[in-house]
Amino acid sequence: SYKVCELETYQWFCLNDSTCDIPNKRCECKGEFSGVFCGKGPVSCLDGLLCYNGKCRDFDPFNPQMTSTESVCKCHDGYSGSQCLTSTSEKKESKSKMMPQNTKNAFTIVGISVGSTLVTAFLCFSVYEMYLRKQSNH
Repeated sequence: SYKVCELETYQWFCLNDSTCDIPNKRCECKGEFSGVFCGKGPVSCLDGLLCYNGKCRDFDPFNPQMTSTESVCKCHDGYSGSQCLTSTSEKKESKSKMMPQNTKNAFTIVGISVGSTLVTAFLCFSVYEMYLRKQSNH
């Protein structure tokens, strides 16, 4: 969930149940989350399992290859373990020359996607609010 924070003409979103830190134009993060808007942190699976350096693979009753009804973490390269907390340095070192460019491209794509989603949500909210104001004036 997120909260909309405002200071004069400046507006931002605080993610993952964080609270607004108005004077510093940032968010106060809860638990394992970090970053200006508390968007950095573990991925929470449907059954509550946290994946720290990977993504969830939730139970799919229509996939016959899944033998467990619990979520599992699918770790990113360079990490292992049930919650992807263990760094495997050999994999990191072998890919270290490729990581900066790949990481930069991935973060750019994610940043653009998240940014455009937030802008779209804000615009929809603003249009809806104007619609409600117009309805209440009639």
